[in-house]
Amino acid sequence: METDAVLYSPQDRLTFRRYARKKLKLFELEVDTSGTPTTVHEASLLDAKRYFTFAFQNSRPNGSQFRVYPAFVESQTSNAFAAESSGLHLCGVHIGLAEACHEFALYCFSQSALFPNIGDPGGEASPDCLDGVPPGFWIAQVGRSWIKKQSSRGFRRYDPKTWNVSRQLRCSQF
Repeated sequence: METDAVLYSPQDRLTFRRYARKKLKLFELEVDTSGTPTTVHEASLLDAKRYFTFAFQNSRPNGSQFRVYPAFVESQTSNAFAAESSGLHLCGVHIGLAEACHEFALYCFSQSALFPNIGDPGGEASPDCLDGVPPGFWIAQVGRSWIKKQSSRGFRRYDPKTWNVSRQLRCSQF
């Protein structure tokens, strides 16, 4: 199994960090892609890095190798950026966008109308949007204040009813 160290050099990561800090005032989210992934963030970032290596066989007009370095950045906004620095293409995804996409996917896959010919659609919950907020944005708009309120009442992080929301917000600052 390829790891991050095989796919990218320390200089690639340094180039990304310098660009994100100096130009955008953003910081790379520390995601360990050096071994077997244990979180959704680790798995998705390692998969993206592996996917981008397919582009490495291409050359830029000046003959140099085409390279792309993807990473998450610590920002709760639903945004992303692409840039070029020192011959390396950079692809930064704000963690807020990643969480919104994850939440939206979970919402979609819980709808019985999605893929009705696969499995048992009657077993799907088909929930309405939470608090009238579009799917994918509940955590960003409502979740933080809800978790804050729960915390003041002795909320336990591993309570089964609220664990998923707290897990989604583990990178957030209250």
